[in-house]
Amino acid sequence: MALTFPLSLPTVRGTSEITLHRHNVVGASYSGTSLAGQTYRWGGNRWELSLVFPKMARAHGAQWDAVLTALEGPHGSFLWGPPRYTAPLGTVGGSPVCTSAADRAQTIAVSGGTGTLLRGSMVSIGSGLARRMYMVLADVSLAGGNMEIWPSLRGAIASSTAIVLNGPSCIFQLAPGSKHATKEDTAGRMMINPLTAWEDLR
Repeated sequence: MALTFPLSLPTVRGTSEITLHRHNVVGASYSGTSLAGQTYRWGGNRWELSLVFPKMARAHGAQWDAVLTALEGPHGSFLWGPPRYTAPLGTVGGSPVCTSAADRAQTIAVSGGTGTLLRGSMVSIGSGLARRMYMVLADVSLAGGNMEIWPSLRGAIASSTAIVLNGPSCIFQLAPGSKHATKEDTAGRMMINPLTAWEDLR
């Protein structure tokens, strides 16, 4: 049976270090005399991810090796979510949804939930290859309010689209040039080279 992307990462021993970058495409220019400046938001933004792996027993390392090999560099995709953001901040409940919103929007009207979702929380919208992850930038009432998010929406969404509060995740692909390789130490422990990935916007 052919592999279906996005792949799920192994649940055995994972990464030893994670860096989650926020990449914004913003132009800036400054006067050579007054030093006064101006900026321009081009609108491009995405998550970028750096993964560092610990030494692992072969039973664990081989599972990571198989998944990373199956990606064939940037060709495939995988589902990843930040391990420290699995639950929302604040006292929230219900089944929050968002109203229709245009592609690239960064403000979404929400309703259907209870409590206040605090800024710094992560949420997901969409499923399958359309699953995206957003950071909440300001406190918002889930019973009815405007949710400010980063990055911008990855496509228009329909009314009553569910907001996933627990276990947010996103689709990533390995960055071109991020070569997957393994080696072993004298004790037979597997070492996987650090990898860079970014949000898959294909």
